Amino acid sequence: MQLMNVRRISIGLLLFNLCLLAALGYLIYLLRFNPAQPVGATTKIVTNTVRQVAVRRINNPWLESLAGRPANWGALESTNYAVFIANLRAFGCPEETVRDIILSEVSKLYAKRRTALRAQLSRIEMDRFWITDASHATQSGDSLRAGLMEQLDELDKEQAALIRELLGVDFRSEMAKYWSEDNEQERRYSFLPVEKQGPLRDVLGKFEVMEQALYERTKGLLLDQDEAQILQIQRQRQAELAKLLTPEELEEYELRHSSTAAGLRSQLTGFQPTEDEFRKVFRLQKTFAENFSEAFDPTDDAQMQIKQRAQQNAQEAVQDEIRNALGEKRFAEYERAQDGDYKTLVQFAERFEIPRDMADKVYGMKQEAEKQQQRLLQNPLLTPEQRQAAMSAIVRETERAVAGTMGDQLFKNYRRVGGQWIDNLSPPPPPEVFETEPSQ
Repeated sequence: MQLMNVRRISIGLLLFNLCLLAALGYLIYLLRFNPAQPVGATTKIVTNTVRQVAVRRINNPWLESLAGRPANWGALESTNYAVFIANLRAFGCPEETVRDIILSEVSKLYAKRRTALRAQLSRIEMDRFWITDASHATQSGDSLRAGLMEQLDELDKEQAALIRELLGVDFRSEMAKYWSEDNEQERRYSFLPVEKQGPLRDVLGKFEVMEQALYERTKGLLLDQDEAQILQIQRQRQAELAKLLTPEELEEYELRHSSTAAGLRSQLTGFQPTEDEFRKVFRLQKTFAENFSEAFDPTDDAQMQIKQRAQQNAQEAVQDEIRNALGEKRFAEYERAQDGDYKTLVQFAERFEIPRDMADKVYGMKQEAEKQQQRLLQNPLLTPEQRQAAMSAIVRETERAVAGTMGDQLFKNYRRVGGQWIDNLSPPPPPEVFETEPSQ
């Protein structure tokens, strides 16, 4: 479409030049055969009027710039992209149109090369219909397929490098503009200065390829040495990010895209932290991960034993710091959000669009029932039969209270998908004791 528009522009400019020349010829005709004589002016004979007027008009700088431009598309095109770009710019083509034309031309070139490689891949897959998984393919000596996949990856890198060299732009970002009005890449990293967004994607892309290669090589079965390599890749990526971004920018990136932040968002479902609370908890968890979880070599058995012994104490220390950062009331809600039964209640409330306070009420009933259960278990005056009967009564009362809060139909659904904790209130009955006859 862009090429057609450029051709139309070229034809339009050519017609415009012809119109200018026709107008110029008519002007010469008027000056030659019907010259205007100002009042009171003296007549002066000029023998080469046509030549003088024509030369004076054609030497106009604007006309000279038009006259020097190519008259057709063929004169602009070149098999050398750099020359092609220079011709387009010299012609006065808008920079955005230059990018569109070059992106289209380069994309068509690489699309042909990809099509040829994918055709080979397709033939391999169709001809080897009995292959069930990647490991079978490897055992069968399918190095050709792996080589073709590697060539496709190299084409992606080569195309991106060529576009950056020719136009100074990121290929993926430019192509994203054609996929939707909203540029996903720009939105993901809009918190950073524009000049750092491209280099950031380059760094992330490089280490993503390294991680993907490791996962493919291990077939998804990670041994201790593989975990150590992943940890090393992560450290290298973090070091390069620290060189590219300021400490403030790096924290903003990690708040949005780090595994620590992603895990924290999942962990805090139902807590609904404020921005300030999330930042505080994130910094504490990140410090814990850096100074404890990531500080041990997974291939060193001695270090891993030390880690296991220290992990509980370290986690408790982090929890104390979170308590101090949030305050007692919010910390209690933070702890509640870690309970899987509460997470299920929140999910259930969202699924059936019921008020969140209903989930809070049911969770309060759960806590109260579990306290009653503990008191019964710790009462030494009760016989097993009495304890069993009392707990059965707690189960019945809890079911009645929860059903009254939710309604019968919602409670039936909840009982199936998330109410297993009610069953856990009543321990199984004691095993029966069978009397044996005394031996003769």
